[in-house]
Amino acid sequence: MITTRTRPACLLLLILSLAVSAFAAAGETNITRATLKNGLRVIIVRNTLAPVVTVQENYLVGANETPEGFPGMAHAQEHMAFRGCQGVDADQTAAIYAQLGGDDNADTQQDITQYFATVAAQNLDIVLHMDAACMRGVDNSDQQWSQERGAIEQEVARDLSNPTYKFLTRLNQDIFAGTPYAHDA
Repeated sequence: MITTRTRPACLLLLILSLAVSAFAAAGETNITRATLKNGLRVIIVRNTLAPVVTVQENYLVGANETPEGFPGMAHAQEHMAFRGCQGVDADQTAAIYAQLGGDDNADTQQDITQYFATVAAQNLDIVLHMDAACMRGVDNSDQQWSQERGAIEQEVARDLSNPTYKFLTRLNQDIFAGTPYAHDA
């Protein structure tokens, strides 16, 4: 779901995607691809234009994987990663990125959930440790769900009052009726 909050990040991702495509088309050799023993696919695009690094995880799970009767579950789970992960709570995460002058966010779509963070390049190891904590486990306790439920409900209410969102939702329901793609993330 693209929101006012995520629109700049989505634009940045689009620009980065186009840049990666342009590098690849030009035969750029600054792209490294590897698959780790655990199956994690890693792509490194080296660009020394600015002394920053963006780390992005793409989980191939989105609205199309939402269990029957739980619409929006993929997006809700994305929210929960910001409530806390193994060994790091929400306040600590926010404080770490604020201290680093960095930015982190996420986005859930039909086929993918993306988490991304940008920091000064010398802080790459910190971002990798933070992301690894979330890969090991998100705090899905009842207490965290009850605290996050209000934020999720506010986003849904905002979307449902947006005429463009309502139009696109109806369009998807009609075009993709009977498939997992009929419902928004």
